[in-house]
Amino acid sequence: MNKYLLQIYSITTMTILFGGQNCLAMATNLSTKTVKSSILLQAKFPVSSPLTVVRDQLKALNRQDSIAAMDAIHPSSPMFQSTKELGETIFKNYKLRATLQNIVLESMTADTAKVRFTQITKKISGPEFRNNRLVGVHTLKKYQGKWKIYDTKTIKIEYLAHLTPVWTIKNN
Repeated sequence: MNKYLLQIYSITTMTILFGGQNCLAMATNLSTKTVKSSILLQAKFPVSSPLTVVRDQLKALNRQDSIAAMDAIHPSSPMFQSTKELGETIFKNYKLRATLQNIVLESMTADTAKVRFTQITKKISGPEFRNNRLVGVHTLKKYQGKWKIYDTKTIKIEYLAHLTPVWTIKNN
């Protein structure tokens, strides 16, 4: 077996065991030289860690667990206090359901990662709210050895009139 294929297989197996499921697809689309450096990066920094933080924070928001949701935010983030206040206001007034439609690790170094996501947010209950699809990029930084969301940039918001089909029943 080619030594690069053997390395890809070994690193992919380890990474899948630790939660990174996209490694084989990434590795097979890269040139041999890039694969080698990509393998080293994946071995030192598991691919799933920043993605897991984003997924776990969304789950906490859906449970309206403000402590777990805020635990995902970097304490030095300039958005820390405003995120906390906004979360408290939303939890008091709304029940929302957010789902990730897409999530991609765009880049990662030893202490910074960028995660692009597409999220659909739908109102379950509460006052007027516009269901939406948001595309954004989270910048995560390490804090005490753990990934935390440091900043979020909104790329695009699409407001959705209906997220589920509207059915009409006719009586004959």
